[in-house]
Amino acid sequence: MSRAHPLHRVEQQALASWLEHARILESHVWHLPENSGPGLLVTMPAGWGRPLIDGNHRAARALKLGLPFAATVLSEDETYTLLRRSMHPAIADDIWRRLLQSKSDTDHAVSA
Repeated sequence: MSRAHPLHRVEQQALASWLEHARILESHVWHLPENSGPGLLVTMPAGWGRPLIDGNHRAARALKLGLPFAATVLSEDETYTLLRRSMHPAIADDIWRRLLQSKSDTDHAVSA
């Protein structure tokens, strides 16, 4: 799914912020080959962001070495398709619907 996409450079500040919340096994960071390939970012619905779902250890290594880190970015539609492939489609549909609804609820609360 990600092979047809161009790579996007991930800004180091955004990467550092994301990695503060990721579970990183330090020994795995240095076990990886230097050129292990790009990461994978998905696009959540309704502006919820673009989390890194593959490549956390590669990203941590790049950040520690001050090297650029690239990732493929999936669109919302591709993210939704991936979610439906990774679990029962009815559960994926419910999760997606809740994400869309919770963002809508948050937007209404802020504008009220």
